[in-house]
Amino acid sequence: MRWLVIDAATGKPVAESNWINNLILTRGMNEVATRLWCNCFTHCSAGTDGSPSSDSSGSVTMVQSGANGTASAAFFTSAMVGDVIKWTSSGDERLITAFTDDQHVTLSPATPNANSGVAGTFTLWRTGRTGLVAESKRTGTYLTGSPNCETSRTGSILRHRRTFDFSVEVTNTTFSEIGLCWAISGANTHFSRIVPPPIPVLSGQFLRVVYELSLTLSPTLPSHVNPPIGGWPVSPATTNDGDEMLQYVGMSSIVSASGATSSFDNGGTTNEPSGFGSPNSMWVSSDSSALELFAQTPVSRTGQLGTSVVTAAPYTQNSFVQDKVGTFNVGQANSNSIRSIGIGSSTLSQIYRDTGWMILFDEGQTKPNTHVLEINVRYSWSRVLA
Repeated sequence: MRWLVIDAATGKPVAESNWINNLILTRGMNEVATRLWCNCFTHCSAGTDGSPSSDSSGSVTMVQSGANGTASAAFFTSAMVGDVIKWTSSGDERLITAFTDDQHVTLSPATPNANSGVAGTFTLWRTGRTGLVAESKRTGTYLTGSPNCETSRTGSILRHRRTFDFSVEVTNTTFSEIGLCWAISGANTHFSRIVPPPIPVLSGQFLRVVYELSLTLSPTLPSHVNPPIGGWPVSPATTNDGDEMLQYVGMSSIVSASGATSSFDNGGTTNEPSGFGSPNSMWVSSDSSALELFAQTPVSRTGQLGTSVVTAAPYTQNSFVQDKVGTFNVGQANSNSIRSIGIGSSTLSQIYRDTGWMILFDEGQTKPNTHVLEINVRYSWSRVLA
């Protein structure tokens, strides 16, 4: 995030900042399972509390045994449930799921980890907050046009940017916290929070916030995997190893120059964790053509054997993984030469062309007409705490 203070009479900036990191909240991370990336930050909030996003443990150390974290001195409070511990030495992260007393908390995931039985210092990240501490206003007004609102790509990194304008101040105000939200009002609607140095905005001026969310997609090169598919391989195949990768299409959520979320391609929302159901379908093919390069429009694949609408497996809070499921019943996709499976749009003329994710098996796989084939493709996402 970067901010500018604008003189309402002239439209010119009177002060501005460099870029400042945001803290994506756990509530925001969970929202990704059901909301497109670009729809997680359609609004911006401002507040007056400058309490930090993280706290160093200082001289206090902690040791983890199983799910139990024990501090060397008083440190924890009940308000820290939902926050994240990041160990100084290893960088391992643990979510605080329960509070016992000022020296004892419950952590997830449990050990083993690099700090099993080893005392170490840590940083506490305030990810458990669900909004600003003292919100005073919120806006959904954009400064339109590129580069104010747009999506751009460099290699495998997508950058989604919106520029927000707040209302003109009628009294002198100082803002000390900024938030990004998916609604114009309401509790528990914040994706992230930022704590800049205090921002004085005088009467007759207004606050402008530029926010950019960077997404690094992976794998964008062929990644060799051995998917645990029960019942495979079937003779004559000896393995169900294959190469998987994301294709450039499939990120349909972009920020247009007007600030609205609009469509990026014909590949549905394949590479969005929340992208399931129409227009996404899973397909099975006998085509053994090599995987296309990322950022290259995939060629149409032949050998169509069947399609299945993609559904969502139940999402587990704080897991940051979403399974997309395709099911092929006894009368579908029966073959002894299944070489590729992918997810793309549901239009039959496009399904083998506009593909966002695909796996190419090393050997032909077999599905007889007496079996149901169910494929779960797991999408995961994470934030960088730094």
